[in-house]
Amino acid sequence: MPALSSELQILQRQVRAGMLAGVPFDDVEDELINASPLPWQAKAALWLYGWSFVDQAEQRAHAEVHLALLDAS
Repeated sequence: MPALSSELQILQRQVRAGMLAGVPFDDVEDELINASPLPWQAKAALWLYGWSFVDQAEQRAHAEVHLALLDAS
């Protein structure tokens, strides 16, 4: 498990750096998180970590759009 921990820590730092540099979350998600060879549980944790850098109002707006799409289907 040490290799996973090391890779996870590296990606966590990269996600943080990207988000603090103003890289759009979608790009961080696609280029770092989804592209990584990590298991889905690690990717989910990284996704939550990256998402935590997104402005709260933007988070809520995204959630409301997704809920409206589910309600419409």
